[in-house]
Amino acid sequence: MDGLESLGIRSLIDQRKKSFVKIPFPPTKTLWVIITAPLLMAVFYLWVAYPRICTNPAILWEHPFVLMLWLLTTGILSFSVREILLRLHLRLTFIPFALIPSVSYYLLYVIYSVSILGNFAWDSVTNYKQILPFLPNLFELSESFNIPRPAVIAVLALPFIIFLGIFLENMKGIAVWHWSVRESFILLSPFHKFLVSLVLLVPMSIFCLVVTSDPLTGGTFQFDQEPIQTFFTAQPVVFAMSKERILWKEKDRKVEREVRGKIPQVHNIILIVVDALRADHLPCYGYNRPLTPFLSGFLPGSNFQKVDMALSNGLDTLTGTICLQASKEPMAVSQFNYTLPDYLADEGFKTYLILAGDHTWQLNHHAFGRKIDLFYDGSEHPGPGGVCDDSLVVDEVANLKPDDGGYHYFYIHLLSVHPLGFLNNRYLKYLPIRNLIIDNKPFLTDEITDQIRNLYDDRILQLDDVLKELMASFKQKGYLKDYVALITADHGQLLGEKGKYGHGHFADVEAMRVPMIFFASKPLPVFPETRFGTQIDIPPSLVDLVGLDIPSCWQGQSLLRPRVNPWSYHLSPYSHEGQEGAVVYYRPDQILKFSRTLENFEGTSGELFDLEKDPEEKTDLVSTYEPHFMGEMRSQALAHLRLY
Repeated sequence: MDGLESLGIRSLIDQRKKSFVKIPFPPTKTLWVIITAPLLMAVFYLWVAYPRICTNPAILWEHPFVLMLWLLTTGILSFSVREILLRLHLRLTFIPFALIPSVSYYLLYVIYSVSILGNFAWDSVTNYKQILPFLPNLFELSESFNIPRPAVIAVLALPFIIFLGIFLENMKGIAVWHWSVRESFILLSPFHKFLVSLVLLVPMSIFCLVVTSDPLTGGTFQFDQEPIQTFFTAQPVVFAMSKERILWKEKDRKVEREVRGKIPQVHNIILIVVDALRADHLPCYGYNRPLTPFLSGFLPGSNFQKVDMALSNGLDTLTGTICLQASKEPMAVSQFNYTLPDYLADEGFKTYLILAGDHTWQLNHHAFGRKIDLFYDGSEHPGPGGVCDDSLVVDEVANLKPDDGGYHYFYIHLLSVHPLGFLNNRYLKYLPIRNLIIDNKPFLTDEITDQIRNLYDDRILQLDDVLKELMASFKQKGYLKDYVALITADHGQLLGEKGKYGHGHFADVEAMRVPMIFFASKPLPVFPETRFGTQIDIPPSLVDLVGLDIPSCWQGQSLLRPRVNPWSYHLSPYSHEGQEGAVVYYRPDQILKFSRTLENFEGTSGELFDLEKDPEEKTDLVSTYEPHFMGEMRSQALAHLRLY
């Protein structure tokens, strides 16, 4: 009887044979551990999560349904392993009736625990990909929050020990139940055995389908807030959470709680971000083609000041826009930062975000902020030319209510210059043109590069007219009576330099250098330094210009004050082969940029350029520069240039 005598349960089986039914019920004393333990965990989770993040009432049936499938699958797996061991003539009853259910219930405990943590820390359910990055630094992270290591070990290990003890105590009863089911199954006819086997496969199959389904496909059975399904589904996130991002989240929340209202000195802030706009293709930065007749005529009468060498911290739209709004370098940004719109809302501003393109992925994750009065973008309000048509922004600004005398913050995102932006044929002045988004070529010859640049400049011609219409509407609505404004970009754009095209992948200066042009209804204070600035300097500079305090959790520096930190970091933290990042060191007579790949950089020297003397990056200084400084530069790169 495969060792059943040694467990002392053969007599129990003999006593139960007369009462066998097709599917014997488990012994009463084992029911509490089989059902009560996961049920209590499920009830506690729903009690915590439902008021916080569960906006879909379907979670109240979805989770019990998935939990039932989990328990059925655990039972079927335990019995199946037992059958395999029997056929191998092994007496390892401990494995199917103690170890497997203990591991299953412990995994449930882990899922509930991290999901509750996600509820409180990230305002969302949690998946395994969000947890894995923390495991190597778990003790270091816990010490940052003054949690002793023994407490961490107890939280991790004690539940498994408890579950294992419970199942060891009840292993005899579960073994009796298994043998009852087994002998009942043997008594069935071949046809009924087939039916029972088929029925047992159904819950396992449904469970596998549920935990591997995509919760973002929509429909009735989304399970998008169900913790078990979500844990196994690699849901996309704006930025995967890391130790650094959690610490910055806590700093931001502390500062947010301490904000005290202050009366702003300016009523309207207008931030215009032009996707992929390079500074060196604007006439006000010395470009030789007359691409911006409106802007070139408008700025001299608008008290403008520009920063000569302004660099984006993010090399793509996602990273660049959030670095800009949160005043954080890439390693610190997340959807939980205290952003410029959030801070201005706390200071009494109405916040309006009007954006060409599809930015709902940022809104859903609160990456732009959680205190936004109007979020209007191309995914829900496309223009005549589609989602990436700037006319949707022009029309929405024209439809704004007149200035009511209050405080307003406008974030405008334009796509005319981006390769995906809609371009009206009437702006095709510089010909011939080539759009590599449509007609991609492996080799960038001089001829193709000229055509790429022609198309880029035609796009800036359209941008100038868009800016003209926007400023006319703002003036007509009364918002230019008292305002501070800025034109900048989320990142630059490579147009064939060194055989490269696009943005987000390379850390060449053309992919990083953006315009930074401040203008206002009143004379601006003199900036102590206009030769250098970074994207994350924009929020502190704007709030400084309107007379508000700068939140201490922001990493940028106001351009109205002398620069303190000479280091800045520039990258897109994505895992693409050859992905690059850069560290920049600034001092009044020098702007040094060191770049290298984010991965597989061991044994590589990287590149070092002096952007002040060599803005086209023709002379690599990495092998000739002072070794001690290069050591510091590489140390900074090691700390800040990596995938997050």
